[in-house]
Amino acid sequence: MPNNIINRLQQVTEQNLIDIEKAKASGRSAIGFYCLYSPTEMALAEQYLSTPCSVMSPNTGRLDLLKEMIHEFSVDGVIDLTWQACHTYNIEAFFINEFIQETFGIPTLHLETDYTESDTEQLRVRIQAYLEML
Repeated sequence: MPNNIINRLQQVTEQNLIDIEKAKASGRSAIGFYCLYSPTEMALAEQYLSTPCSVMSPNTGRLDLLKEMIHEFSVDGVIDLTWQACHTYNIEAFFINEFIQETFGIPTLHLETDYTESDTEQLRVRIQAYLEML
């Protein structure tokens, strides 16, 4: 998670503690103040916000992860999968393909599918053709 987000969560937590203490000192109820973030909530937020998702724009984390995996596994090609209706990943597919072509010069295959088995044969044919091309 970017440090600025972690720092902001910590600042909000500290300010909430101060506000609660002020309210209690003045005899007011502290009910209704913002929640304090526990270590578990901070860990969950950190994990979710560090996932290289196209919604988290700019998504440099995905490019870094791709670069790392391409080197680590010495890949010959990349298959980029987009779940149908995930418009941000579908838009990002163009930039992913461009990044891989310019940086590594290896072929890519972009697939879009839904969660059903209705396009299994179409996917199988496209993947087999792609593998033959490699």
